[in-house]
Amino acid sequence: MNVCPICLFVNGVAAEACTRCGRFQFKQAAVAVKEQPTSGSDSCPSTKANTGQVSWSGLLPNVEQSTGMVALTPLRQEDSSGGSSKRLDAASKSSRLLVKPKLEVVRGERIGQSFGILEGRNVMGRTLTVPVDIDLTGQETPERVWSSRQHACILFDGRSVMIEDLNSLNGTFINRQRLAAGRQRVLQAGDIVQIGTVQLQLTIQAEKLEI
Repeated sequence: MNVCPICLFVNGVAAEACTRCGRFQFKQAAVAVKEQPTSGSDSCPSTKANTGQVSWSGLLPNVEQSTGMVALTPLRQEDSSGGSSKRLDAASKSSRLLVKPKLEVVRGERIGQSFGILEGRNVMGRTLTVPVDIDLTGQETPERVWSSRQHACILFDGRSVMIEDLNSLNGTFINRQRLAAGRQRVLQAGDIVQIGTVQLQLTIQAEKLEI
C-alpha cells in the first residue's frame, strides 16, 4: 500500500500518484530518495564545511523497504567542526550557589565582630560551662548581662537560615519583634537579631559554583 502523506489516503501498491488528491507522486519520491547524496559528500546541502555552523536540512521523504510507504523523517544534526557538541556540553553544566551567611555585631561592646554560620545547628549564648557556636561573652557590660548561656539557635540547611529561641529568660527579638519560644522563624538578609542588649545583623554572601 502507498499512503499519501498529504491527505493520508491509502492507495494501491501500483499507484504512481495519489488517486484522491493527485498532489503526491509516489514514483518521483522514490527516485528522489535514491538520488540523495550521503552526509559525507561535498554536494550535501546540509553540511557547511569549515564554518562551525550547524544547519538542518529539514524533512526529506524516506521510503520504507518493507511496505513501500513514504514517511517524512528528520535528518540528523550535522556539524563539520564539532563546535556544536562543545557548546552543548558547556550549556549542560549545572551550577549551584554556595551560600555563606554570617551574623555581624552592630550594637554591643565589640561592634564589627562577625560569626560565620555553619550548616546544621549553631547555638547562640555565652560560653561558661558549655561552649556555644556564637559566643556573646564580652558583648554586654558586666552589670547588664541579659543573654542566657544557651539563648537561641541558628539552623542552616545550606539554603535557608532559621532561628529558634531556646526558652531564654529575656527572649529573642527579630527586627524588634519578640520570637515565640520553641518556634522557628526564617531569617532574611538584613534582619536584626537582638539578644539582651546585643544586636546582630544577618548578611548572606552567595558564590556560583560550576559542577
